[in-house]
Amino acid sequence: MSKFELSNNILNEMNTLEELSFISRRCNSKDWEGFLNGIKYAPFLYTNASITYQEEYRKNDFKNYLDLSSIILFKGSIIGIFPMGVCVIGEKYFIFSQTNFNGLNEPPPLNKPIFNNSCSEKIINIVLGEIYLIIEKIAKLLNIKELRSADNFEGFLGITPWHLLSMRKGSKVSLIHELYVDLTLDLSFIKSKFRKSYKSLIKEEKFDLNSFVMSRNDHKTWSEFKKLHLYAAGRVTRTDESWNMHFEDINNNCGMLIYVRDKEGLFLGGGFFNYSKDEAVYSVAAYNRDLFHLPLGHIVQFRAINELKKRSIKWYRIGHLPFKGDEVLPSEKYLNIGIFKKGFATKIMPKYIFKHKLLEL
Repeated sequence: MSKFELSNNILNEMNTLEELSFISRRCNSKDWEGFLNGIKYAPFLYTNASITYQEEYRKNDFKNYLDLSSIILFKGSIIGIFPMGVCVIGEKYFIFSQTNFNGLNEPPPLNKPIFNNSCSEKIINIVLGEIYLIIEKIAKLLNIKELRSADNFEGFLGITPWHLLSMRKGSKVSLIHELYVDLTLDLSFIKSKFRKSYKSLIKEEKFDLNSFVMSRNDHKTWSEFKKLHLYAAGRVTRTDESWNMHFEDINNNCGMLIYVRDKEGLFLGGGFFNYSKDEAVYSVAAYNRDLFHLPLGHIVQFRAINELKKRSIKWYRIGHLPFKGDEVLPSEKYLNIGIFKKGFATKIMPKYIFKHKLLEL
């Protein structure tokens, strides 16, 4: 039996509490999505669409990969979900989550479990303690001495049970800064928070431009977007299957493409956005590099905010705001992208990253 198979057995059999059990996300994807639809705030990174996309996007980075993402049951009832994977890079094993966090030469951090809103703090703390034991046993089996985990935004600010448990276990904590737009605010107030110079740049008519929301099954426009992305990037950065998954996100009402044409109808660029019922994320964009004098990105961002509000989504996560003092020194280009995004944000949120030194068992 391989170490990967043993990892899976640990997850399925390491229930030290009789009332606690786990079932596979992969085999119960409808229950996973049903859980997210029933809680007050569903982060997009926890959705099936996000996890399966990240599996496809990152598959060439991993020599081996095992999805251990599990639905958490207590006394037979679903109380939470836990996205987790195990992979090998080089000769080294990692425990991580299938998410879009970048920055280090290793997989993204492990995302914390999330629970339904009726689950008591006492039960959450008991279950988190058991999950931490499972993580430690998998780590010992795979000779993993250290891992990172992330405390993702769930619609409120505050210190979470995962945060406190991690600190009690001796973890070190750092933070990154994430940019959000509070979509529950009036559009006029959101606009008032834009950087002053942006307020004239979001007026399409001033530049003889028109923005659009791509319709379902619009293969022609999607092909234009893909070709422009290849041209702008100068190389293939993702598989055809990953592009197809984004296209199907549009058809499945968890993604949208906002794009811009000139008055002659020429495709100039666009941005693709994913969303859950509560949270949207900025996924990928491509613009004609010869037209940087036009505010294409500004127009796309403003149109996206309008459209996301129409879909009653609560928060739009624009992305990371990097600083020169971050754990990984950002490039000048990345710093400038952060400055651009910050001009639209209504809120800057801390995202805590924990570095866990795992105990010898």
